[in-house]
Amino acid sequence: MKLALVFGAWSLTFRGEFTFVNLWDDPRGLTGSEYGFVRIAEELQKLGHEVDLFTKAAESEWQGMRVHPLEELPNVGPTTMPPSASTSSTSCAGHVRG
Repeated sequence: MKLALVFGAWSLTFRGEFTFVNLWDDPRGLTGSEYGFVRIAEELQKLGHEVDLFTKAAESEWQGMRVHPLEELPNVGPTTMPPSASTSSTSCAGHVRG
């Protein structure tokens, strides 16, 4: 299954940008949100899912997952979704195009 995970600007706060380089060696460490974002992505990929990451980052790939700028996040407003879909952030997964 193709899935998308979003780590948006509201989560980046003072960091300003998510950096995957030396992720585990950052002297500041990871916040719970950052840790959750990368661990969920890793585990979904291990389960065989194709995972796309959307965040503000310089990298375009991390551990075999594509990293997209937030501006590429598909429009998931009510006009683009099937009637059965909700407007929560989890509904993004069904609307990512390869």
